[in-house]
Amino acid sequence: MNQTTNEEIEYGQYRVPDAEECVKFSVGQPSTSMLPLELIKQYGIKYVNSLTNRSVLQYGDIPGYRQYLQKLAGYLSDKYDNNVDPSELFITDGSTGALHLICSMYSSKKPLVVMEDPTYFLANDIFQKDFVFDVVSVPIESDGVNVKELKKVFKENSHREILFYTIPTFHNPTSYTTSHAKRVKIGEFVQSYPNITVIADEVYQLLYFEDSNKPPATMCNYIDKCISIGSFSKILAPSLRMGWMQIKNTRLMKLFTNSAKFDSSGGTTPFVQAVIHGVIESNQLDQNIVFCRKFLSDNCAILADLIQSKLHNYVEFVRPSGGYFIWLKLKAPLTASALLADAESFKITFHPGSRFSISGGDDCIRLSFSYYDKKGMTIGVDRLEKLFKKVMNDMVSLTTPVKLVVY
Repeated sequence: MNQTTNEEIEYGQYRVPDAEECVKFSVGQPSTSMLPLELIKQYGIKYVNSLTNRSVLQYGDIPGYRQYLQKLAGYLSDKYDNNVDPSELFITDGSTGALHLICSMYSSKKPLVVMEDPTYFLANDIFQKDFVFDVVSVPIESDGVNVKELKKVFKENSHREILFYTIPTFHNPTSYTTSHAKRVKIGEFVQSYPNITVIADEVYQLLYFEDSNKPPATMCNYIDKCISIGSFSKILAPSLRMGWMQIKNTRLMKLFTNSAKFDSSGGTTPFVQAVIHGVIESNQLDQNIVFCRKFLSDNCAILADLIQSKLHNYVEFVRPSGGYFIWLKLKAPLTASALLADAESFKITFHPGSRFSISGGDDCIRLSFSYYDKKGMTIGVDRLEKLFKKVMNDMVSLTTPVKLVVY
């Protein structure tokens, strides 16, 4: 009987083609070269192999086992330049798992969800499709959400339970970061509304390109009733399915520690917690994050330079200082929907702005620089240039008046 070799096994959620076949700028996952398999085997698995206490296979402590929380809290305190107490941490199965968990805890209250526009489309899908919550959006600006409009929405809905979902650092899709001044303002007026809980999706917090662009503190340092979500998916490996919530408000934390779900199942995968415990204890996580920051910074520079060189007649954009994405504003009369209609024939994909927006977005597209190398991105931008020229020429020909010749 033929056996499947290790290399033949496909573990991924979906297959990402090589650049010659199709450049999928829509892919928002790390490059395989960013996945530190040897590091996890050498330090994480080695640590697990050293364990003799069989309770690592038992139902886990609900927020996470104590020594792991202490190790993670110490690590985050150092990286965030802010003290993180172990009692503030609750381990989750990634950031998406955290978001789904939060929604389940609030589902009986039928909250209104307030989101930035644009925003992470899969979060919007969770709110609207999985939980059928009412959702409204507030425009985002280059330094964060429009505070005036946010206040207006909060005031108009002061009778309702509200979840404010924000991506304050290297925002997906725009890569904007909410300024310190704006975080202070948001914190000041949110504190006066007992019906508001802030969900801060901060998975890119540690992925700044330069030390000079290190983002402000996490949102739970500005707002008491706030859940700051972190994840190892972007700084170690998505398949570990491990993240955390940081919650300073003890009453809010009890919403999760007293949950019947966790009373039944115990904490989230203590075995995987032990793997990451070993990586943190070895002091190798730092090196991996530095590698990821350098990889993403270099890739971002490559893609931004290519866009500036070849697509400047068609788009405007701001160079990101961290994260995974470049947000392109299309120059009129180009639209994302017109580009998408022909994109497949040019062997290129991307996400249109409308995928991230409740109210529009056809004038923008999002490109990811996290997956393909320089060669792949060069091929991709060459194809985009040809696509843009084709669509623009088609639009011009449709709007050019036909001259009638009279004989």
